[in-house]
Amino acid sequence: TLCSLKAQRNGVSRFPESVRRLQKLEELDISQNKITEIRVGVLSMLPNLHTLVLCYNRLQTLPEDIGACQSVTHLDVSNNQLSSLPPSLAAMRKLASLNVENNGLTTLDPHIGHLPLRSLLVDGNPLKLIRRTIVQAG
Repeated sequence: TLCSLKAQRNGVSRFPESVRRLQKLEELDISQNKITEIRVGVLSMLPNLHTLVLCYNRLQTLPEDIGACQSVTHLDVSNNQLSSLPPSLAAMRKLASLNVENNGLTTLDPHIGHLPLRSLLVDGNPLKLIRRTIVQAG
């Protein structure tokens, strides 16, 4: 049973929806590709996923159901084209590390402050404000 899938630098432009059949998958690294979107209903089908690396793609949004990824502890979506993060991200109750560096984020949802984050990387974004609830959570 496949537990780790690393598919970096393959020129992939569409997120492989077949990944949702890999129920035992714990680590998915599909960084340094050309992915522009991830459809709703794919990541939420991976109940054992704890590491998700999607950096250096062309993502403009994250799927609304990303909060259903309850086992994820490490999420790296740095170096994409994200202008916002879905509110459901705040439901990722085990998320300890979030990297959103080098995107187009102007604000962060205040609910991120309620996550058990040990590491929050936000450099390289045109942030206008980091809410008090996020700072106080640290």
